[in-house]
Amino acid sequence: MQQNQVIAELSEYVEGNPPDKENVSKTVEYLDGCRDLFERGILSHEKIADEHSPVLQNMFNGFSFFVGWADYAWEQGGDFSKIIIRTRCLTY
Repeated sequence: MQQNQVIAELSEYVEGNPPDKENVSKTVEYLDGCRDLFERGILSHEKIADEHSPVLQNMFNGFSFFVGWADYAWEQGGDFSKIIIRTRCLTY
């Protein structure tokens, strides 16, 4: 998948100590969380034999990243009640 290549490239970029290192590192963490939750978890074609399955562990790891992110945002004063999502229906 392409996300493995993107994550590898970004990780290599961060090793060069660029001025945007912190932001790029957070992007890598986000992409890792997505990959664990979806590619290695929900969308995985691997069999789940018991509660110790790697697929379930990947899903837990990915979900834990997003829970941690939401907790951090909330602690920083994030007010999610004012988020308004507006979408247009482009179907005819």
